[in-house]
Amino acid sequence: MPDGSVPAFSKQTGIGASVGRIAGLSRRIIRQLAADHRTLGFVIAAPALIMTLLYFLTNITPAPPVVAVQAAAAKDLPAAAAWQAEVITALQKTGRVEASKLSPAYAEEPAKAVTDGQAYAVLILPSPSPTGSQPVQVVVDGSDPTANQTVLAALSQAMAAGQPAHPPVSVAVQYIHAAGFKLMDFFAPVFIPFFVFFFTFLLTVVSFLRERTGGTMERLFASPIGAAEIILGYLGGFLVFALIESLIVLFFTIYVLKIHYQGSLASIFVVEVFLTVLGVNLGIFLSTYAKNELQAVQFIPVVIIPQALLAETFWKVSDMSWLLRGLADAMPLTYSNLALKDIMLRGKSLGDVAMYLVALGAYTLLTVGLSAVAVRRAR
Repeated sequence: MPDGSVPAFSKQTGIGASVGRIAGLSRRIIRQLAADHRTLGFVIAAPALIMTLLYFLTNITPAPPVVAVQAAAAKDLPAAAAWQAEVITALQKTGRVEASKLSPAYAEEPAKAVTDGQAYAVLILPSPSPTGSQPVQVVVDGSDPTANQTVLAALSQAMAAGQPAHPPVSVAVQYIHAAGFKLMDFFAPVFIPFFVFFFTFLLTVVSFLRERTGGTMERLFASPIGAAEIILGYLGGFLVFALIESLIVLFFTIYVLKIHYQGSLASIFVVEVFLTVLGVNLGIFLSTYAKNELQAVQFIPVVIIPQALLAETFWKVSDMSWLLRGLADAMPLTYSNLALKDIMLRGKSLGDVAMYLVALGAYTLLTVGLSAVAVRRAR
C-alpha cells in the first residue's frame, strides 16, 4: 500500500510483510550460532568421531570360538584317536571355530575347561561304533548366543562332512551358563548399565548447570563451605534421585520385562550403585564446562555414545584393534558391562568381579577430585 501500512489480512495471518521479519530472525540465529565456536566444533567433530568409530567397529572380524575335542576311552584306541583327528580337521575346515585336542589336564572333567575359560565348548566323542548310536556330547559356555550358534553350526557341518565314512550320530548339548535364555536376556547386562549411566549423567549435568547459572554457586562460595564439601553435598543430593532411577530401571527390567538372569540381584544392584555414583560425579565435572543447556547436552555424543559403541556392548573388546581396545579400556562403562555379564550370564559373585568394581571406584575418586578442582576454577 502507498502509506506502507500492513494489510488487514497480513495482521491476522502473518502473511505478507512477515517474510522480512523471518529473514531477520534467521540471520540473528545464524550469527549467534556462528559465534559459538564450541557448537560449530561439535557440529563438525561429533558426527565425524561417531562415524569413524562405526567404520572401524563394523570391520571387526570376531575371533572364532575355541572348541576342544576329546575322544572317549575305548578299547580300540587307534580308531578313537583317528576319529578325534578327523573331527578336529573337519571343524577347522569349516572356518567357523578354532579346534584342537582337549588338554590332558581336563581329561577327567572336560566341562571344567569351559568354566576355566580355556575353551568355549568341549566336544566329547563317543567310542567308535558301527551303529553310531551314542551321541556326541557338546558342553557349551552358553553366555554368547552368537558363539553358541557358531559352534553348533560348525559341528553340524563337520559331522555331515564325515558321512558316509561314519554312521549318523546325534548331538546332546549341555549349556554351562544361560540355558534357555532369549536374545534380550543376553543384552540386558549391557542395556541396564547404559541407561542407568545415561539418565544419571543427563540428570546431573543439567541440574548442576542450573545451580550454577541460577546464582546458587556464588552464594555457596560466599559461605565458609569448601569446594570439596560442595561436590560431596551435591553428590549426596543428586545420588538419592539417581539411585531411585537405577532401582526403577533394574526392577522394571527384571520383574516387568521378565528378564532371566543368574547370580544375585543384590550383586547386580551393587554394580549399579558404583556406576550411578560415577555418573553423578562425571555429570558435575563436565557441567562446569557448559554455559547453557545446549552445551551441556552436547557432551552426550562425545561422552556417552562412544562408550555405548566401545564398551563391550555389541562388539567384544578382545576382538578390537589395539587402538580401539585402548579406548575401550579407558571407558568406565566397559567395566560395568563386563561385571554384569559375569554376574547375570555366568552367575558369578561380587568377589569374582572385584577388579571391575575397583576400576569403577578409581574412576569415581578421580572424577570427585576433578570436579572439586573444576568447581573451584569456575567460581
